[in-house]
Amino acid sequence: MKIPLDDAYWKMYTIVIQLGAIFALTCFSWPHRRIHAHLSRGENGDRNWLTHPISLTLIAFGFTSVPSLLLHKWSDQHLSSITAMALALLLVASSCG
Repeated sequence: MKIPLDDAYWKMYTIVIQLGAIFALTCFSWPHRRIHAHLSRGENGDRNWLTHPISLTLIAFGFTSVPSLLLHKWSDQHLSSITAMALALLLVASSCG
């Protein structure tokens, strides 16, 4: 297809898709505001700093951001091809069904 993935249009397209997913998740979870009331202490008041959702999110961010920063140059060279994206899509689609 010879799509220039380093073009500014495709980078903006990727950002808009991600923002759309975040916005959809926010809209989906908005009716469940009661969840946010129990965020800091838990439903039974037994939540500590290690089981708090924000600290768990920060831990997950660390586990994903450090390898991605280390592999940034490699991924730019090898994972931005249409072939790699198509294979990833097929692998995910075949594991879901």
